[in-house]
Amino acid sequence: MVKVFTVSIPLSCGENPSKKDQSHIASALRDFIADVEFGLGNCSVTASDTGKPRFEYSEIIRNTMPAKKHNCNTSPKTAYGEPLQLCFNISHSRSMVCVAFAYRELGVDVEFMRERTNILQIAARFFHPEEYNRLQKTQGQKRIETFYRIWTLKESYLKCVGMGIGEDLRGFSVFEPLSHQGCELNSFTIQNGTYCISVCSFDSKINKKLIKYKIINESNWQYNFKLRI
Repeated sequence: MVKVFTVSIPLSCGENPSKKDQSHIASALRDFIADVEFGLGNCSVTASDTGKPRFEYSEIIRNTMPAKKHNCNTSPKTAYGEPLQLCFNISHSRSMVCVAFAYRELGVDVEFMRERTNILQIAARFFHPEEYNRLQKTQGQKRIETFYRIWTLKESYLKCVGMGIGEDLRGFSVFEPLSHQGCELNSFTIQNGTYCISVCSFDSKINKKLIKYKIINESNWQYNFKLRI
């Protein structure tokens, strides 16, 4: 199952945090979740053959295990003897950070839904005709939400399949079934419609609820997180 974790960057970092702050917090959340949820506290991150970041330890247990009981020096398998690769993907926008995990390739994208005066011009350049037609039928806030939903879905799809943003974005529609490629997509709006998050994965099950954390303290780029109730 695909799980998406989020955390809001503290106001102490400013209304529009720097890329450095975003990256540090995203990496800290990734490592924290990998440890707490999957017991991978001793694993490092490296680049795969395709350039995607991955955990250096490639064979991990599927079921959640308590931290400290499982580390990179062992090589467990499933009951069927098949190795498993825990995949992750990171995205951040303004004060929102997202990290998604799954046992198949995935992509996640979050965008701050700011107002734009040139939405239709951007859509005409980057959206599939079907996506553009749907957007054109909307007005006001609904148009903004639809624009960002389409944009983040397209970004998450490209990240999932390993294609760059320079690829032909008009060549596919997020409203057409992508299941022939084994992809599943879902999107969320959070913080009263301030942010849009989309996730795409080859895993057929996407958790319908975001798992939200908060930062409880920070010192010298070291962060502690707590589940937000």
